[in-house]
Amino acid sequence: MPRKITIIQGRPDSSRRHLCHALAGAYADAAERAGHEVRHVEIADIEFPMLRTHEEFNSGTLQASLKACCRCYRWG
Repeated sequence: MPRKITIIQGRPDSSRRHLCHALAGAYADAAERAGHEVRHVEIADIEFPMLRTHEEFNSGTLQASLKACCRCYRWG
């Protein structure tokens, strides 16, 4: 049965020359060849402001870039 897989690649360097990127890519390729649907979240490519206080955490609005990540997380 095909599955929905979200790969969250958390390396903070967006350069694709790192082992973490190679591992995520190899996993995605194998999953797609096996018939699964794959989505990717690249943490280094997401722009969002840092929350520095408890008040910002409670009262801030979620950025569009983070909303897209949430959709990928809920997708699977």
